[in-house]
Amino acid sequence: MDAPQPERAGAAVRSKSRPRFWMAALVVALVGAALTLAFAAPANATSGTVTGTGSCLNERTGPGTGYSVITCISDGTAVGIACQTTGDTVTGPWGPSNIWDYIDYGNRGGYVTDAYVYTGTNGFVAPRCHGNQPVVGNDYPYSCVDCVDPWNFYTRECTSFVAWRMNHQYGVSFTNTMGGGRWGNAENWDSNGRALGYTVDHVPTPGSIAQFDPYVGGASSLGHVALVASVSGGNVTIEEYNWSYAYGYDYRTISASTPSWYIHVAG
Repeated sequence: MDAPQPERAGAAVRSKSRPRFWMAALVVALVGAALTLAFAAPANATSGTVTGTGSCLNERTGPGTGYSVITCISDGTAVGIACQTTGDTVTGPWGPSNIWDYIDYGNRGGYVTDAYVYTGTNGFVAPRCHGNQPVVGNDYPYSCVDCVDPWNFYTRECTSFVAWRMNHQYGVSFTNTMGGGRWGNAENWDSNGRALGYTVDHVPTPGSIAQFDPYVGGASSLGHVALVASVSGGNVTIEEYNWSYAYGYDYRTISASTPSWYIHVAG
């Protein structure tokens, strides 16, 4: 559910009939949880549990019931919440909520309504998903594999995803031949960035490009690039395509010393 399809934003979702003893137990549990939520101080949780769907909760590509469904997560599943945003209002066990949680589930990021995720509070428990807050999410629009994108990279490859973000998140007219150079495969990005006058160093910043030389950190013979979403102490959270699974999105937190270079194109 947002629970399972079909559903409507703001509509209550009916669950299937259950034996009476199960329903009685559920009522007691929900009343207790509601009282706890009403009087407890906001929690600082960064995780939650899918609860009260009657079956499963739709994970979507964006914060609303009109976005495509990635998968359906079973009741009782614990999920990590990377960040939260507002979107369509959905009514769950504790009433309506317009909060949506960006989660990492099955090596793919996506959004679920917080109305069916128990976190200990009805409010926000994680940073907001905007700007450079930790994870923006899978907004990449192309479904074709290895077609030529508008910036002359191959779609659903790591290079195309970074080019998409440079253009659409940071407003940089990033193309394969930007500035008269040629970015090409990921292994060439550090040298091309230097040749074009961009700062290439070992200092990660949100919005910088993490570049991996061939075979560094698990990269292939062609290298790898990712986008730095956030920096915390000696770690970075990066977003990328074609890493954890073929031609798909993921994000991960790694040591800031793992990438070979950081390329500062977006200021």
